[in-house]
Amino acid sequence: RSLLKDSKYYFYDVGQVIDQSAKLENIVACALLKECHKQEDINGMEASLHFLRTKDGKEIDFLTVMDNQATRLIEVKQSDTNLSKSFDLFLPLFPTAKGIQLVKNTNQNTNFRNGCRVEKLSEWLCNYQIIWQLSFDGFAEFAMYIFCILPAVISYYEITELSPKIADK
Repeated sequence: RSLLKDSKYYFYDVGQVIDQSAKLENIVACALLKECHKQEDINGMEASLHFLRTKDGKEIDFLTVMDNQATRLIEVKQSDTNLSKSFDLFLPLFPTAKGIQLVKNTNQNTNFRNGCRVEKLSEWLCNYQIIWQLSFDGFAEFAMYIFCILPAVISYYEITELSPKIADK
């Protein structure tokens, strides 16, 4: 089976996406792309985000590559907690990658013998964002927090705090 060279498009504004499954995939794409940019900007790594699809339609939603090493194969599902059969096809091709299936509607995380893991999407996103925003391994990350993340938090706080005062006038 050969792999297709094709493109997928995602919106930064997931409000533009109507289909719920596509919206979940968009949210994960944005988080992974943010991680790729962080690895490039702060750690100097080459990072890229891909998807995999064969001619007969088997696919993996995301493949992350750091410094020319496949790191993760990720599938995003609305409620299917059965591990995708696509992992059986693609994991042998990328032995350095970990398989993760993110599921919106599940109450438990599950490990499988082949090293794959099914995780609750909301928990993964929360942990993923916290790790990205609050890990201070060096000055560059600290500076990024001070100059990028903190002002955004302060701006949000000011907007939400001022809104009721403006509405009262």
